[in-house]
Amino acid sequence: MKYILILLLGFGFLLIGCGSDEHDQNDDIAYWTCPMHPEIKEDEQTPCPLCGMDLTPVREDNDDEHDHEHNDEGEVEYWTCPMHPEIQEDEFGSCPICGMDLVPVHADTEEHEEPRGRLRITTTQQQIIGMKYDTVLYRDLMPAIRTVGRITTDERREAEVTLRVEGWVEQTHVNETGVTVRRGQPLVTVYSPELISSQEDYLVARERGNENIAQRARERLRLLNMPESEIQKIEETGEPLMEVMLTAPFKGAVLKKNVRDGMKIDPGTPLYEIADLSTVWLIADLYEDDLPFVYKGQQVEFSLQGDPGKTANGTVSFIPPTMESATRTLSVRIELNNNPDQHIKIDQFGWVTFKEHLENRLTVHRDAVLRTGKRDVVFKELGRGRFEPVEVHLGPLAGDYYEVLHGLEEDDRVVTSGRFWLDAESRLRGVGTDAVPAHEH
Repeated sequence: MKYILILLLGFGFLLIGCGSDEHDQNDDIAYWTCPMHPEIKEDEQTPCPLCGMDLTPVREDNDDEHDHEHNDEGEVEYWTCPMHPEIQEDEFGSCPICGMDLVPVHADTEEHEEPRGRLRITTTQQQIIGMKYDTVLYRDLMPAIRTVGRITTDERREAEVTLRVEGWVEQTHVNETGVTVRRGQPLVTVYSPELISSQEDYLVARERGNENIAQRARERLRLLNMPESEIQKIEETGEPLMEVMLTAPFKGAVLKKNVRDGMKIDPGTPLYEIADLSTVWLIADLYEDDLPFVYKGQQVEFSLQGDPGKTANGTVSFIPPTMESATRTLSVRIELNNNPDQHIKIDQFGWVTFKEHLENRLTVHRDAVLRTGKRDVVFKELGRGRFEPVEVHLGPLAGDYYEVLHGLEEDDRVVTSGRFWLDAESRLRGVGTDAVPAHEH
């Protein structure tokens, strides 16, 4: 009985010692990690969420050694060649240029410096500032230049009704401005002694059968602005007309009326001013930056300011050689030839849109461009958290995209959100977008 009691006590002490060792071993575990993904750290043993492997324990003494090693060297960011630092690979290997073994570059290596102007931004920083990107691609553009235009008369369709001899107004037949007259419609009846004398000379030459003198006398009546219909009346009756009726040269609107019954007329006095308004001119003022994208024969769209729902199409007919010195604008002439009912009024204002189709042009998003006043700059992503400011030369803006003339290539990635933060960071480092080297062409 005594021996049995001693054996039971010994077995109890053994169990207590084993349980204490197992408990002490569990207390020594700092965390559980994946051998393939050391960034995974869990408080208990579970499968790795990335590869599915069972997590292995890291004890407190090992964790201290691991932290010491990590602090000494840092996490490997990429592998590069000592002779060719532009080579950057994700894995260890040989340099494709010289064949040397690649060496690791750690994220916290202070000796690794970027070339002047480049920035290195960590992934965490990019997420905090909400950095976004866009890719430089070839696209079809439809740039549109919008400006103000005003309607004027077509100078080629204007005429003044005058008498080239002295006379007096007997009767006016059109007494209002703005009314529309038809071709040959009577405007005013005048009395002119000189015109009567010229008619008599013509009739005398006809009676004598002198064709040459008669032809010259008839031509003189025409040059004195006597209408053809009145000359034919003389020939039919054989008598001079005491009063001559002046008629409208074409269908149009009376813009000015400078005649009254009984007034004396001097040679060349403008009696009426008439304009054909079926075709009108649209004058659009353009700034210097817009001139490279406007050309003769270009199609434009015009919408009236008072009636934006109505539009009219026109064609650029003339680009003057000189600019307005006061406003620094160029008054481009556009012909609108579809105004038969005269719904477009003279001196009316509206919006003019110049449209052009540019096929397969290299483009960059407008949000990627920093306009400094002296130049246009974008921040190009170089990979692995590196960014470089690049000067670009831009063409027209169409929607959300500029045409790229110089500075970028297809498939380049540029920053569209966070570019002001990058600009501020570069200025803090003493670089700034003003220090970006200019392109040489």
